[in-house]
Amino acid sequence: MAALPDGPLTPMPDFLAPKDPSDKALEQSIASMIKSGRGPAFSQYDFLRVDLDNDGRRDALVMMKGPHNYWCSISGCSMIVMKADNETFTPISNIMPIRGPILVAETQNNGWRDIVIEVRGQSWEPARQVALKFDGSAYPGNPLNEPPTNIAYTRHDGVRAFP
Repeated sequence: MAALPDGPLTPMPDFLAPKDPSDKALEQSIASMIKSGRGPAFSQYDFLRVDLDNDGRRDALVMMKGPHNYWCSISGCSMIVMKADNETFTPISNIMPIRGPILVAETQNNGWRDIVIEVRGQSWEPARQVALKFDGSAYPGNPLNEPPTNIAYTRHDGVRAFP
């Protein structure tokens, strides 16, 4: 068995945890997204910060609220999913139409958490819950095309938002 060297051991480097960007960085990224998409400068929104992809950074669900005729229709509003990087956020999905509340479920697809919503307001079909599942690059853009889910929308296994 080899003997340990005399003197102090070289310290191990500290684990570098991913940097979780601030809410201010999110607001700047949203403003940039609105400007680049020629959206109204006075757009209104709510957001939820939650780690969707298990990388230690809180991503963002941004529910656009106004102006209504730009971001919303009679069926619901746009929700932008933004991936957190160390300093900024990148839009990866624009989902329309969405109405709250939503549930960020504990179930996952392709390493990202499922987003469960209720599709309603279509007079020709009853309300149903659907799970928006990440396909490896984005979430589906239109929840009306998704099949019903068996994930319990009314349970509290996840994070509820936009009541």
